[in-house]
Amino acid sequence: MNLTGKSQALWSTKRQVNDLYVFQDIFQKNKYYYSPSKLQLSLDAEGKPKFQLISMRYTGTQLTGDRAEKRFTNLLQFSLALTPISNEDLQNIRTQLGLTARAQLLPIAIQNMDIMIISGVTEGLSEAKWRKRASTQTETASDNGVFWNERSFVLPLGNNEAQLLWDQYENGRVALSVNYAFYAPVVQVTDEQISVVGDSVLVKKLTNKLGQIERDTLESNELIKADAINIMVDVVKYPDALKQIDINENSVPPAYPSVEVKCYDFALATRPDLAFKRVYIQGTSVNGQQVEEKIKFSSGERDITTQFVAFRYAVRMDLPIRYKIIEHTFDGSSHESVWVMMPQLSNLIDASTLQKKNPLKQRCIDVELLPEVLAAKNIVELKVHFTYKLYQKTQVQTLSFSADEALKSICLTHEKELPLQYYLTRKYADGHQDKSLLRSVSTDDYLLLKP
Repeated sequence: MNLTGKSQALWSTKRQVNDLYVFQDIFQKNKYYYSPSKLQLSLDAEGKPKFQLISMRYTGTQLTGDRAEKRFTNLLQFSLALTPISNEDLQNIRTQLGLTARAQLLPIAIQNMDIMIISGVTEGLSEAKWRKRASTQTETASDNGVFWNERSFVLPLGNNEAQLLWDQYENGRVALSVNYAFYAPVVQVTDEQISVVGDSVLVKKLTNKLGQIERDTLESNELIKADAINIMVDVVKYPDALKQIDINENSVPPAYPSVEVKCYDFALATRPDLAFKRVYIQGTSVNGQQVEEKIKFSSGERDITTQFVAFRYAVRMDLPIRYKIIEHTFDGSSHESVWVMMPQLSNLIDASTLQKKNPLKQRCIDVELLPEVLAAKNIVELKVHFTYKLYQKTQVQTLSFSADEALKSICLTHEKELPLQYYLTRKYADGHQDKSLLRSVSTDDYLLLKP
């Protein structure tokens, strides 16, 4: 699945070939793009499904001082994979669409992937949702632009929920299903035409340019493929799919947890000083070594607020997972946080800057002026100059008022620990000008000018 390149797939050329959808490139008529394949439950090297429902019980002892106390922990972990697209599948596309041997056939650039895991036994699990964007991938692309073909999920369950799922699988019923959807940028073409007249050479050049501009600016993110699968496991054939563990006697088995990371600093523009932010996540492997994954949030991709990280190697679930955040600002400096331990069985990290720790403050101020004041003092133009510090540099923004203007607004970001101030410059009817002293803005969202 291509998650890096920018395809120019023409939406109106969509064709279905078996389980795949094919699109033609809008500019290169000999280039085509195909959709991802179906998802399926992953199998290991021995052909066993990568699925396990684990119910863990801890019973207190006199030695540990918590005798008669019982605690339960339940985990559902499974992996999904893309069905491989064979050379025979690609050749079938060429045959059915009549493509020549020189025609390029490439995976379409997927921008979003939505996965919803639904349980038919309780409402709680049906609310679990993962959203994946192209930039969430931690793998590196191969030469042909193909990325991951497998993703792992780990869900903590309540006791009742785990027991219901256990009973469903023991009785051979469908307990879980997965709805998924792939989205990709495609080009929509309208019937609007732009005419160019004049010199023939210029007409030809401008017509080509305008054609490209029209088509490029009509790009939209469209649903390429959606489907659903049932997570079925033969627990008679694979009894290890359901496992009960007494923690007093056994260790918790390793898993491939998926961690959800959120960051709203760029989407909400709360940290305009940030260029990008990296989140490092560490777990402990079965041999005691640290396993580390990392993801990046960037000012260049402001709409990405949620990313998912799946550990490439199994980590011990009886030991905590930890994370740290490194911020890089536009002035070239960086700040590294301490390592933070995640709560046991938690899979969520909020990497957004806490408001109390944000060195910057955003303010939108309504500035009001009574016009009769200007007239009374023969002022024909009044300017208010806001001065503040940002990135340790003095910034100035200006609003101008004439005799018929009473209310204007201004939005700015300044260093929270330093004051926001302003001064006035006045231009009079006789032509002379003067300037006021520096004053402080005492309220967050309103300023009444008194020239």
